[in-house]
Amino acid sequence: MLIEVGTDVREFLLDGGDAGGKNKIVAVDLRQGYLDLGQELFKGPTPGIDFRAANVLDPTDTTLDDIKGEVSILYTGAVFHLFNEADQRSFAESIVRLLAPDGPSVLFGLHRGTKVKGPRESSSGRAIFAHDPESWKELWRDVLGEEAKNWDIRAHLRNTWTAAEHVSEDHQVLQWSLWRK
Repeated sequence: MLIEVGTDVREFLLDGGDAGGKNKIVAVDLRQGYLDLGQELFKGPTPGIDFRAANVLDPTDTTLDDIKGEVSILYTGAVFHLFNEADQRSFAESIVRLLAPDGPSVLFGLHRGTKVKGPRESSSGRAIFAHDPESWKELWRDVLGEEAKNWDIRAHLRNTWTAAEHVSEDHQVLQWSLWRK
């Protein structure tokens, strides 16, 4: 089992993602315990990253209100495939509310995908949904509405999470990006 503890966002910062301190980096996880584990593993807080526990599917959660309409780069790693189709749409709508209303923006990520979209059952028995590349693009065109014409939406399947971890044909990885120029 992979538990995300902020590795990706720390690498982004180390690779220069803060643009010399000009950007605000916010990392979000559903559970504070995962954030705490990351702090323990990485020997304390990482200067330059604001870690927050938030439930973006809960409309009463105000944790991210201060960055609504401000985000220009957003990454989600191995998240969408944890939800059913309706919750995936709600998650995408929540992401769109965080985006700056104009100017260059990029959304990107990866999660489990499939050659044929449809409902699945997770290993824990929960109902989830797997997208194929076209259904994924369709979801974003629908969520973005008229604004979709301003975005380059891409998605493709691959057979690896990382160079060292291959997956089966039945459990492919959907890698995607949305660009607004």
